[in-house]
Amino acid sequence: MTDPDGSSSESRLPGSPSEPGALGSLSEPRAPGSLSEPRAPGSLSERSETKRPALQASVIIPSYRGEQRLPELLERLTRQDFEGAWEVVVALDGEDDGSRAVLETYRDRLPLTVIASEESRGVAATLNGAYEVAQGEVLIRCDDDLSPEPHMVRRHVELHASSDVPLGVIGATRDVFADTPYARAYGIPANRRHLATAYKRDETETWVHWAAHNSVTRETWDRFGRFDTSFAYGEDGELGFRLREAGVRIVIAPELEIVHRGPAPSAGVRITRAFVSGASRHEFERAHPGTVRPAAAPGSLAGNLWNGAVGALAASVRSQGGYRRYGRAIDGLRSAVPAGLRGRLIALGVEAAGRSGYRNGAEDLRSESWRDAHRSPGFDGRTHREAVPAPNRGVPEQPMRTALWIVPVADLGGVARHVLDATRVGIPGWRVVVLCPEGPLAERLREQGAAVTTGRFGPDAGPVASMRTLRRTAAALRPDIVHSHLAYADIINAWTRLPRGTRRFTTEHGIAGDDGVYHHSSLQSRVMAFVHRARFPRFDGVIAVAEATKRAMIQKWHVTQPITVILNGVDLPEGVEPRDPSTVTGTRILSLSRLAPEKRIDKLIEAFALVKKERPEATLTIAGEGPLRAELERRSSRIGLADAVRFPGFMDPDEAMADADVLVQLSIWENCSYTLLDAVARGLRVVAADVGGNHEIVGRGGLLDQVDSLTVSRALLSADDGTLGAGRILSRDEMCDRLASRYSGDGGDEC
Repeated sequence: MTDPDGSSSESRLPGSPSEPGALGSLSEPRAPGSLSEPRAPGSLSERSETKRPALQASVIIPSYRGEQRLPELLERLTRQDFEGAWEVVVALDGEDDGSRAVLETYRDRLPLTVIASEESRGVAATLNGAYEVAQGEVLIRCDDDLSPEPHMVRRHVELHASSDVPLGVIGATRDVFADTPYARAYGIPANRRHLATAYKRDETETWVHWAAHNSVTRETWDRFGRFDTSFAYGEDGELGFRLREAGVRIVIAPELEIVHRGPAPSAGVRITRAFVSGASRHEFERAHPGTVRPAAAPGSLAGNLWNGAVGALAASVRSQGGYRRYGRAIDGLRSAVPAGLRGRLIALGVEAAGRSGYRNGAEDLRSESWRDAHRSPGFDGRTHREAVPAPNRGVPEQPMRTALWIVPVADLGGVARHVLDATRVGIPGWRVVVLCPEGPLAERLREQGAAVTTGRFGPDAGPVASMRTLRRTAAALRPDIVHSHLAYADIINAWTRLPRGTRRFTTEHGIAGDDGVYHHSSLQSRVMAFVHRARFPRFDGVIAVAEATKRAMIQKWHVTQPITVILNGVDLPEGVEPRDPSTVTGTRILSLSRLAPEKRIDKLIEAFALVKKERPEATLTIAGEGPLRAELERRSSRIGLADAVRFPGFMDPDEAMADADVLVQLSIWENCSYTLLDAVARGLRVVAADVGGNHEIVGRGGLLDQVDSLTVSRALLSADDGTLGAGRILSRDEMCDRLASRYSGDGGDEC
């Protein structure tokens, strides 16, 4: 199951079905018959169960002591772009902490209905009352610590309208954190894993994510709904299970991914919740035997050792208080403790607490004293989330806008690396959704928890299908920006009709000074130059990945718009320290590139033959694949280098560079090479052709004005520091900050 803070765990489900209780006494009674017509926006009132007016949607918000959380959500709801008739139903569970006063301030901005119980009855009973009062055809649950995008209501309605079977729609939650050791070590990675798992679920298992943000139709609710009020915790997942069992198709819609402002802020809170999750799993299995599959046994020695450590901790700590103390002890560790170690300690506590709660916590979960304790201030009745006193560093103060990135390739490469890095780090203030063909890039995006949608898009699909896919995707998402990468996507972006107000952006990754690099003939080159010149006036923002790229765009395509240069950003892997290139004297030579004519690998092999005569211990690794591989292998053998030259095929760049002293890149043209950026960041010596944007990364000592075997061999044998004089390399965070600035209109005056 999905734990409330977004981590993956099969442990949120409790209880057995029982008849839900009444909501309790309601305040602000309505006059009889006042529901015969749809309400005007701003009526802050309650409803009796009478004839339902024809509203298309109801947003249902359960709240317990939500004075601090509600304003952000309500403000977001005022920005919904849905043009049909809809309402907001807020269900207050018990004592009023000022939430009513907050709601009063939105009387003239939202179609509000408020219901309240005099005493706290728990979230299941509160939700049941709200669903019964709601008048909409589509019932959308949205907890009070979520931040919806403007298209939320519209998209829920559209998905139900387009389905010919009963549907349950889930919007997964993306946690935002303050910048703390806990968040860096565990919170953020755990939420990414949770999202990746959610988007890969088979539809038979998507019900486990039924939680804070979802929707069903009124007909489905009336036939199969109602939360089980015997549940102290996990009532939402249990309902999701029953909906699935009743034949409702439950889908997770990436475009409805929503920001969650209330994840566990510390190891102490997270590990304590895991104990409760384990107890709720026991209750669910008691009610629905055989529905939760046991975890698979570890298949490795490391897995068995880990499993043993979890079991030992679970056996020795058997109470919720014990795990709270364990978590607080981790929170008290010095910040100098490596994030990897801290994360493993937290993960150990989470798994052990879940296992211990399953064995020892069920009785506590069913007790009234436990329920009362977990309705205390600072918790809501469902997930024990702490109240958020004010916006923190992890929560954007302005509403997040949407940027749709369109990429016409399915495979992994330079542009894919750029997309993966930007979505992994995040563009401040922006939600990035990627449209690309199905393939390795889409899979990798899902694995890291990025929002991705696939369809018939790219050269294989053809321009007509690509334009149709983009048009439909943009109509569903209503993005503020459509940002294209690579020429094919740029052309589709330029000529597809987009929603009114959507801005077009382009990043140029691959223009070359030599037309022969990307075009087969001078005619093709002239035609493409004409196409590019025609498309640029349709773009609101133009970005280049290097100054050399910018100059080539102006020279070849006569671009007159402002062009902003934002270099690709790189970070060293965790635990890797950069070397001092001046101390690197070895001759373990590495090439990481496609084995194609424009990479001039043949010149490298000839140069290496000369190096080998001077340094017999020298080795050359030519990593990559391409049409010239067989020919290059034969050439190496012919000149007696078969034992010294390796052709391992594709290699992980981090692994390859860890065993290298010198990185060589002799390409005819490069814009902003990730290979060179990675090598310079690591402190490798670099030898590269002085073309394109290479001089913006590599110092003069590592650049070659001409590429022949003698010049290259001398450079390989030289002790020159290839990074001398290089510009400062951007981090991925800095790259994304600059993208955010350009999106907001800053940094666009360069040309």
